Amino acid sequence: MSVWSNLFTKNGLFPKSKQFGPIGLDIRSHSLNMVQVSWDSESRKTTIHVAISLPLPCSVEELLASPSQFKKIIADTLKNYHFVGKRCVSTLPTNHVKLKHINYTQQKNQDNNEAILSFLRELLGEKLESSVIDIIPIRAEYEKQLSRQAIVAIADRSDVEHYLGLLDRCGIDVDAIEVGPIAIRRLIVAMNPNEKQSKILTINVGQDSTYLTLIWGRRILLDRKVAFGTNTIVDAVVKELDISKAVANTLLDKYGFEQPANLTADQQNMAQVLHDIEIPIITILSMSIRDVLLYAASETRGGGIDSIYLLGAIRRWQGSDALLQKTLSVPVKVIDSLYGFELGNDLHGPDIKNDDLSGIAVATGMALRGLITNV
Repeated sequence: MSVWSNLFTKNGLFPKSKQFGPIGLDIRSHSLNMVQVSWDSESRKTTIHVAISLPLPCSVEELLASPSQFKKIIADTLKNYHFVGKRCVSTLPTNHVKLKHINYTQQKNQDNNEAILSFLRELLGEKLESSVIDIIPIRAEYEKQLSRQAIVAIADRSDVEHYLGLLDRCGIDVDAIEVGPIAIRRLIVAMNPNEKQSKILTINVGQDSTYLTLIWGRRILLDRKVAFGTNTIVDAVVKELDISKAVANTLLDKYGFEQPANLTADQQNMAQVLHDIEIPIITILSMSIRDVLLYAASETRGGGIDSIYLLGAIRRWQGSDALLQKTLSVPVKVIDSLYGFELGNDLHGPDIKNDDLSGIAVATGMALRGLITNV
């Protein structure tokens, strides 16, 4: 468990200039991530008010199937960690939403959304009527271009209604249901407010999957899911060394992807063994990243990526950025867990490492909704 929380002032009130955004609520396969930020109109600073990442007590499916357990977890979290209000922006659990990258043709004098819906009718057939659709247009090279692309999020209406019902039982007012790429884009824009035309690739490595999101200014060019996660690396270490997952995680936590200083001869040998296991595994991810870099070059007429940001669960292992950079020959930057935002003056909770909050990027992006205009 990890938590940052800005406590109430001594008289129980916040400054009048401070406004609180919605709670970003993101349920991952193994954790519940919730973030709330505040905005001070006098200092013009965005502050992390609360950020938590709690392990789930059961699988996501079991949690969604138990309204009473879901309500208790959310209610206890809201109460224990000093969230302000119950406004929320959330995502559907990832196994309940599909993201598709589509190519479609917009006819002359045809509305763009109408063209996409026409394409989806052919793609989904009767399922379209029972689906909830979110469309993320990809910028056309020129305004009158008829061949276009979009990212489309598709979810069963019954799944959306069930999830909204669970949140309603918790007394939560839902401002919006979003998808991960939108939240990541908003986070990146907040971090780079003066880089309106930057081309940025984010590599969000979770436990089971990685999401590669290509952002150009305030638009998303691509979002791709890759079957690679920290468990891929752990499983490789387990197989090669014939050890348990617990021991493999301990070794990776200790040595990461680099050789720490002042190691004994035996420790240097172990670090080298891990490094030899890690390189071919990381190369698998690098191949997918190279495909995205080639796509970016083709879509931007040869323009390169300005920045590559690494975030997610892999961050807790030192040297992950350096090893990935080595296999790509492109600079890779690690994004800090709290993304450079101000922290509340009064913090409470256990001793916290940045590693503990490595998976809160999507929740943070959602928490910024309304504070970052036009995103």
